[in-house]
Amino acid sequence: MSDRPIWISRFRARRRATTARYACASSDTTPSEGRWNWPIYAGSYPMFPASKSNKMISDLRRGSKFRTPAACGRRGLTLIELMIASAIMTMVVGALAVLSRAVQVGCDYSSDHGEAVQHARVVLERITRFVNGATASSEFPGILVLDRTEGGYSFPDTLVVWHPATTAFDPKGRPRFEELVVFCTSPDRPQELLELTFPGNTGMVPPLADPVAWSGALDGLIGLSTTRRTVLTDRLRTASVDGSDNAASRRACARFHARFRPSDQELAAYTAGDVAWNELPWVQNVYGPSGGLRQVLLRIELQLAPGKASNGRAGVTFFDSAAVYYVVDK
Repeated sequence: MSDRPIWISRFRARRRATTARYACASSDTTPSEGRWNWPIYAGSYPMFPASKSNKMISDLRRGSKFRTPAACGRRGLTLIELMIASAIMTMVVGALAVLSRAVQVGCDYSSDHGEAVQHARVVLERITRFVNGATASSEFPGILVLDRTEGGYSFPDTLVVWHPATTAFDPKGRPRFEELVVFCTSPDRPQELLELTFPGNTGMVPPLADPVAWSGALDGLIGLSTTRRTVLTDRLRTASVDGSDNAASRRACARFHARFRPSDQELAAYTAGDVAWNELPWVQNVYGPSGGLRQVLLRIELQLAPGKASNGRAGVTFFDSAAVYYVVDK
């Protein structure tokens, strides 16, 4: 007896069970009810051979109750939704670009100011080391600040330090040029601060009370091939004297100021008999019957430009000081 009718009955029962499980039950079924119409693939029913499974799937897809995913309410994006998504993405990208630019500007600012601080530290440390080890006498107090006049303004931007390499040739008199260390701005590049020495020049310096002779002597020595020039920094901030953009009228923002205690006027008053020896403002009140301790205080002010450009940007100001002490004979 053939079992074909039994197989057909089993197949129909399996088809009804599969349809109820994987297809939407009716046309009013929605995805919110939790019954989705998932696709049925061949060979997904191990109880049937692959050929019979394919035939069953074909029969199910021809049925009126089998529904595709599109029929259950799934759809694509509209044009308005795409435009809104594009606008949101544009705003996010713009915000990230602004943030990146701010980070870059902050990084450049920190880097430029860090370099300016490093330049200032090296320059100030070198100047103060020479000043603290300077030699002084009654004819030359260890340091001398020269003023340069331009456009009716005075610029105290030249510092002369008596700092011999070994022992001074005349410790109680005036120094020789080879014993001097000069700090000044470059004549042709005002943003550079130079350190000048004059090896082999044994000439005696002019008197302390003749600044014109000092300026002329230094101007003549700067251009000599025997003069040793060292650029301490090229970051000095420059400013125009007359308000124009002419490079020749720009001066470096560097300043030296020397204060004497007792001052030359007070010592002259003692010599004239107007002030007593013990009434002079000696440093820490250190004096005796044969002499007193005198102080020469040097104040330094430098303005360095953050970055390579020496003009057009606000400078960073640095201050420092150093002192020379020596005994003045009564």
